[in-house]
Amino acid sequence: MVGRKDYLISTGGENVNPAEVESVLLQHPGISEAIVFPIRDSKWGEIVAAAIVQKDKTSNLTFENVREFLEGKVSIFKIPKKIFFENEFPKPQLRKVERDKLIKNYML
Repeated sequence: MVGRKDYLISTGGENVNPAEVESVLLQHPGISEAIVFPIRDSKWGEIVAAAIVQKDKTSNLTFENVREFLEGKVSIFKIPKKIFFENEFPKPQLRKVERDKLIKNYML
């Protein structure tokens, strides 16, 4: 697995490496970019969440479509409980996604 250890998501006592879930999300033909991150949750400690950018803005990619795609490809506890659809991710001139800036937008 590639990814920083401090990005691990602890949900219900299970650890989730965001890079693993991102890698599978990017295999979806309708997804061009994906970032997986934790959101605090009173029941689970943290839940898995994802922000995605669709390749084709006119497609009808939905929360259910994405979850169905992930089923059988990752463990059930790794499937995001929340999915946010973005037109694009914030990127400076170097064109690298400002991951921390994006994630802060979803923190409650």
